[in-house]
Amino acid sequence: MEIVEKTLAGIHSSGVKHIRENGELTKDQNGDSCIFCHNIHFICDSQDMAHVPMGSTTERLDNDFAAGLIYPSHARLRGLGFDYGYGWLMWLEGLIEKTIKILRQNPNTRRAYIPLFRPEHVGSTKEVPCCVGLQIEIIDGLVCMTTIFRSNDCGQASPSDDFGFRQLQRYFAFRLGRGIGKYCRYVINAHLKIGDSDKFNAWERV
Repeated sequence: MEIVEKTLAGIHSSGVKHIRENGELTKDQNGDSCIFCHNIHFICDSQDMAHVPMGSTTERLDNDFAAGLIYPSHARLRGLGFDYGYGWLMWLEGLIEKTIKILRQNPNTRRAYIPLFRPEHVGSTKEVPCCVGLQIEIIDGLVCMTTIFRSNDCGQASPSDDFGFRQLQRYFAFRLGRGIGKYCRYVINAHLKIGDSDKFNAWERV
């Protein structure tokens, strides 16, 4: 299933609507009731970089998440244990710089992939990354990004996810001296928590 919109707010709103109308009811491993759909590909096919307009608190969370991906000092403050430490994992092992080098050497490469789900996460009883990896590609001269999620809370988490990773995409484009292309979020299990049901209508109006 593809959801294609011109804005990050658009893919969020359309995603919530699709899951509400087509999802199945289940309980997750934590015992929380959720509505879920499998295998949704969210595509923002413009250069939109704006926050999903869900209020000042969410905007602060968006900015904080983005900073933790892009700035080593902010990533270090968050560390490995906070919000899964995406930024710290990338900076600690030099994955962003390695990926930039790969793309400079060969703009047509299919190997510019950053893994976030690691062997130690398999079978872990602790929190593990929801986003399992990022693919960076140069298509028609523009830097495109696909984020791959094993699981994604498409109500509460996806606005900050999209904004933060979109800012990381802009950082790659800046470092490579190129423009920004499509942003894609591929989700294997896209869900809404029933406990957030009072917000569903508001999310659809975004």
